[in-house]
Amino acid sequence: YIGIALGITRYRLFDVGDWAFRLLFFMFGALLLLLLDVALIGVLHWSGAEAISAALLLVGLVYLPLRDSLQRKWFRRPELPRSELFARAMGVAFAPDVAQRQLRWEDLLHKLFRPLRIERDAPASAVVQLREDGLALALPAVAGLSALCLWQAEQGRGLFKQQQAQLADRLLDLLAQAQASREAYERGAQAERQRVAQDLHDDIGARLLTAL
Repeated sequence: YIGIALGITRYRLFDVGDWAFRLLFFMFGALLLLLLDVALIGVLHWSGAEAISAALLLVGLVYLPLRDSLQRKWFRRPELPRSELFARAMGVAFAPDVAQRQLRWEDLLHKLFRPLRIERDAPASAVVQLREDGLALALPAVAGLSALCLWQAEQGRGLFKQQQAQLADRLLDLLAQAQASREAYERGAQAERQRVAQDLHDDIGARLLTAL
């Protein structure tokens, strides 16, 4: 009941999947430590110091690593590797046109946050914002992409968190830098084409004058 009250107070009741099992594992670890201590004292007739030391070693070397591996396997949604995340962000920035960039950007957001819906041309926001107590995540326009509002993370089974807002903010910075690099490359390529065209023009003009 205290946990439910805290969850409602902090508007994070949907985070129960993250912290409830963690609390359960800690309680089970404390119970296991107590039972091991009692068993070593009662069965093997060890002293209190020896029994508690052995119980701590067993819990620390066996139970805690097993608990962490189970938590990673069962209770954490798999995330995109950094290399794939970077490659997808670059794919968004270097798409051939604005429409393709918009589609790739929304597809990446679906992969990361799994929202129920994405609203385009959302109310303008200068920075990434959590709205409606975490029901929505507002993303500003960047690199020619429309401002977006993502609604109901994890297909409606969760709220947007501060960590997700920070991830979206880093992605937007990456897209802005990639777009600036692309524009610089295109300006350099255009300047080089103009230089080559001017050289050809001057060379042909000189040859025509020589022929005349």
